[in-house]
Amino acid sequence: MALDLPGNKAYVTDVEKGKLIELDLNSAPAAEKRTWNVPRAAGVALTGGKAYVGQYDLGGLYEVDLTADAGTPKGTPKAVATNLGNSVRVALDGTVNAYVADSAGASCMRSPWPTARPGAFSAWRPRVSARSAASDSTASRA
Repeated sequence: MALDLPGNKAYVTDVEKGKLIELDLNSAPAAEKRTWNVPRAAGVALTGGKAYVGQYDLGGLYEVDLTADAGTPKGTPKAVATNLGNSVRVALDGTVNAYVADSAGASCMRSPWPTARPGAFSAWRPRVSARSAASDSTASRA
């Protein structure tokens, strides 16, 4: 799920129906406003009027222009990366990197953004300092 708080919207994915769903948070319960077809949609991140949607077990990453009308050529999701394994979750760091988690490969991949393209993602493991590793070890014993 991703939130657009200024726009009072939430974006959720439905992996079984292959949809990115926009919800209006001004109503109770939240009302479905628009949907986009993204096969096996799972995981969504927002930036600059666009949504980036990972695919469960199909290995793709799609870009959706949220400023365009769904169903129009500009509003049609387009593949921006492929062969990412089970790219279930996607995150953008707000600067220059996109991260995609591959749940089957137990890894995370990173690519410069917004220039990511097929083959641009590479394996990435976060650096863990001795201090954070020690606190993780302490927390796991508690």
